[in-house]
Amino acid sequence: MVLRRVGHEENNNMFRHKISGESAMKKLIAGNWKMNGSLKMSRELAADIAAQAPDYSDACEFLICPPSLYIQSVREACGGKVFVGAQDCSSQES
Repeated sequence: MVLRRVGHEENNNMFRHKISGESAMKKLIAGNWKMNGSLKMSRELAADIAAQAPDYSDACEFLICPPSLYIQSVREACGGKVFVGAQDCSSQES
């Protein structure tokens, strides 16, 4: 999946397509759990989400962003049914 900023021209075309019924964008359901939870909890949550994702695949896509240390394990637990991303990083104190 490639994420990019949509310009005004593309945005207007997309809007026209949706109105005319030529194509419809899927909704994106995304979530992260900051730096909370253990590896086990992260894998279990990801597996649960991935197990239910196919039930909604016609209407939406799923993206989860676990703590950076768990990205690979969560990705494996998702089995390709859910997109996995990284959270923003900052040098500022939380």
